[in-house]
Amino acid sequence: MLRRVTLIMVFGFLLTFFSASALAQDCDAAALSSDLADFSAQMQSSTSASAVLDEVTVWLAASQGACANSTQPIQVASEPGAPKEPVLAFSSAQDGNQPVLGPVTIPDGVYRIRLVTDGFFSAELEELEGTCDLSTTFGFFNIMMDAASGGAEVLFVSSGCEALITTSNVTKAWTLDFYQLGPDDVKPVKAEYSSEIDGSMPLLGPLQFEDGRYKITLVTDGFMSASIETVNGDCEISGFMGLFNIMADQASDGAQALLTTKECIGLITMSNVTEDWTLTFELIK
Repeated sequence: MLRRVTLIMVFGFLLTFFSASALAQDCDAAALSSDLADFSAQMQSSTSASAVLDEVTVWLAASQGACANSTQPIQVASEPGAPKEPVLAFSSAQDGNQPVLGPVTIPDGVYRIRLVTDGFFSAELEELEGTCDLSTTFGFFNIMMDAASGGAEVLFVSSGCEALITTSNVTKAWTLDFYQLGPDDVKPVKAEYSSEIDGSMPLLGPLQFEDGRYKITLVTDGFMSASIETVNGDCEISGFMGLFNIMADQASDGAQALLTTKECIGLITMSNVTEDWTLTFELIK
């Protein structure tokens, strides 16, 4: 199960690092990245998180100072709007219909893992080394017929992760892609999302919320579970069962949840989606 502290730690480091590196204008980015990985490893093994964070604070100040006068050009990974390339990509076409993938080494970071298939598909991820955190407790994927035709996604955090991925109950061709998330992926929350536009079971975000209170309305005729994972700040749901945990027909006329936000950046994960849906966000302050 994805640990909130792991997500905040890994993504928080990324947010800080990317902010600093933009100022640094790519002054020895490889060395800075190596330092960041070292801090992540220290945090995993340290008995004092505050001591490591103190080191990070000193390092950031020194790095920003060293890079402030750099004249090297800023390197842009891709043009605005260009599709992001997966860090890892698997498919039935190249790996076989029902393979055991791995051992797979997944670089440290936060990932959107996207499965596309028209059929049934189940997968389990077995951690061999490091930390491999998933946003779901129901296995890696457990997909019914057509449930991932528009794409099904899960949130994943790797810290030195090496794993085996075992597939089963595969009935159609499939693709499985790992997309690494960073600060450039953070977008302001929109007023509405839907399965028609965003896919049947997407990972929404990272989403940036204004400070205040949001009334979130779900409309669907089927089952649906959804939760919010905090990346930064406070993203607090009024209930204790996650954002939504809906049975068939319970949200045909709409089901609502209250989200209280302060400097909130969050990711909304979904599972057990069986019908089309819409999700709207209304800021009520």
